[in-house]
Amino acid sequence: TPHRACGCRNVTNNLTGRGNLLSRLPLSIGCDRAKLWYNSNLWQHSQVVRQRSAKPPSPSSNLGAASYRNLAYSGVFVFLFCNNLAMSNNLLWQKIALEISNVTAKPFELIDRQSIGGGCINQAYLISSGIERYFVKLNQASRMEMFVAEAKGLQEMAATATIKVPAPICWGIARENSYLVLECLDLTSRGNSQNWAEMGRNLATMHDYRVSNTAKFGWHINNTIGSTPQLNSWETDWTIFFKNQRLGYQFQLARRKGGHFPQAERLLAAIPDLLANHQPQPSLVHGDLWGGNASFTTVGIPVIFDPATYWGDREVDLAMTELFGGFPAAFYQGYESVYPLAPGYARRKQLYNLYHILNHYNLFGGGYQSQDNGAIESLLC
Repeated sequence: TPHRACGCRNVTNNLTGRGNLLSRLPLSIGCDRAKLWYNSNLWQHSQVVRQRSAKPPSPSSNLGAASYRNLAYSGVFVFLFCNNLAMSNNLLWQKIALEISNVTAKPFELIDRQSIGGGCINQAYLISSGIERYFVKLNQASRMEMFVAEAKGLQEMAATATIKVPAPICWGIARENSYLVLECLDLTSRGNSQNWAEMGRNLATMHDYRVSNTAKFGWHINNTIGSTPQLNSWETDWTIFFKNQRLGYQFQLARRKGGHFPQAERLLAAIPDLLANHQPQPSLVHGDLWGGNASFTTVGIPVIFDPATYWGDREVDLAMTELFGGFPAAFYQGYESVYPLAPGYARRKQLYNLYHILNHYNLFGGGYQSQDNGAIESLLC
């Protein structure tokens, strides 16, 4: 689930319902940061008040004049702090609404905003004018390039006219945030076998899409896999590309985090043998195609989103769909009816999925190290 937004929220009850001086302030705005600050400071004062007097203390009470003044000043501070955050937050959304209006050439007045689930990396919102709706991702301003790459990846997949993706509307920096505005789609994960078969066929058609000037593996910019940098320098040899820019780079990151992978160099040296006689054509791939990044519209149209796009071996997408339990059989049947897989895929998918398991170690640490080492041993057997 995404981190809760720290933008303006009505937290009047949380801040004023505890019998302290804040109940006298006209607080109707606030944010999670303010609540955290409040809980660690003002609540301590109010507990002292409750213990020593059933009535609000006076400067001559046991609480003491200094503490009384501090409590009052603290209330004013929170009020000003929340107001400043609210003003900053309003400027953020005003800029986003203005940019939507400019790009779409239609006035967009934001009248409703809802924080929604959507991942563990970005804050996610559904915004509406009452007529138009959009899906918005927010992150720190320093993550702007991640949103640029996502938008360009969606545009490149959409240009193939093979499978539905949410259209990127606009992106940029507002205040201390970067943002990406996407077409809002009503989605459901409950597709039937026909829907899944169509998704498989559509993905195969995208993988079979060719651009005359794309005879290499990589992409025109680097992007991210989750929040991890993903290198995409152009390379004519798929084996070299996957060895250096996928597994090799993930092992580098893991070592910096203190990871222990004693067979890493042996595995990297074995990649040419593991991919022997496999010479794939560069295909436009989603790059992070697990179940959480695939869905259907309410009328059954397959949709994929949150890509880590590049030109690579199409089998990386198929392998990823199998990593967390697999898609329904109809999906694979639909895919193979359009673009059958080459012999040896069952072995190669283990190698390709090691990239994602290593990335999980680099993102989350913990038990993924043992899972990675187990996968490495299996590949070297």
